[in-house]
Amino acid sequence: MAIKALAWMVRTFPAPVYCYHEIVHNQQVVQRFEEQGVVFVDDVAEVPHGRPLMLSAHGSAPEVVQAARDNGGFVVDAVCPLVTKVHVELAKLHKEGYEFIMIGHKGHPEVEGTMGQLDSGIHLVEDVADVDRVQPVQTDKL
Repeated sequence: MAIKALAWMVRTFPAPVYCYHEIVHNQQVVQRFEEQGVVFVDDVAEVPHGRPLMLSAHGSAPEVVQAARDNGGFVVDAVCPLVTKVHVELAKLHKEGYEFIMIGHKGHPEVEGTMGQLDSGIHLVEDVADVDRVQPVQTDKL
């Protein structure tokens, strides 16, 4: 879905078209889009005002989505439906008092997008040493 949407944007808007993070984890796909004038950025603030922007399939924190919309250009949020499902469940369970341990790497698009859904109650574990640093508020709902 995201690849088709970005291909549509390339056909519809004059270059450059911007994309927040690489559209998918496939370097051949990314390189092909770069050859067509897509610029991949890691911060929506890098996108010139009014330029079209796609938010990748990995999901984005709400403040990233809002910053993209505030920039004045056409924005396509190409988040994968499965990622959206995770974000919806995360928010639902957080309202019920649950906390979460996210296993992943800081700076990775899915990790940023998922952790960005909550202001608190989500703990990143990158390696075994991080486990000891997790300080949940409510251990019965971790």
